[in-house]
Amino acid sequence: MTGFYFYARAAEIIAAYGGDPARWPDDERANALAAVSINPELRTAQSAAAELDADVMAWSQTPVAPGNAIAAATAAMRVPRTYLRWASGTGLAAAIAASLIVLAPVHRTGPVAPVAVAARIVVSDESTAFTQVFTPTPDEEQVL
Repeated sequence: MTGFYFYARAAEIIAAYGGDPARWPDDERANALAAVSINPELRTAQSAAAELDADVMAWSQTPVAPGNAIAAATAAMRVPRTYLRWASGTGLAAAIAASLIVLAPVHRTGPVAPVAVAARIVVSDESTAFTQVFTPTPDEEQVL
């Protein structure tokens, strides 16, 4: 096994299984421990993974007793007060922004020049009306 692969695989194991060597695959544990003992970057990665493992374990909660399941579900669905405070502030900010947009004066730059009509269509009868409406003009032919 080459050195780079040896260290890269040890880093993959630490990232996937955490900092506790007991969780690492049995057939690769010895090689990974040897790599960690040699490489200071792997030791740093293992200690960071161990800290993350400890944080995750600290977040775990004790199981809920069967008679307390409804109370636990109610507590879990309760919205924290900080979220409600944040949501009300956001709604207020959105309402103020919308009112500023709606009530802002519109600045006109001056009179708008009238647009000239390029051609006048005269319908002679119903049989030619369809072709006059749906047949492209020479200007429209260039676009198509």
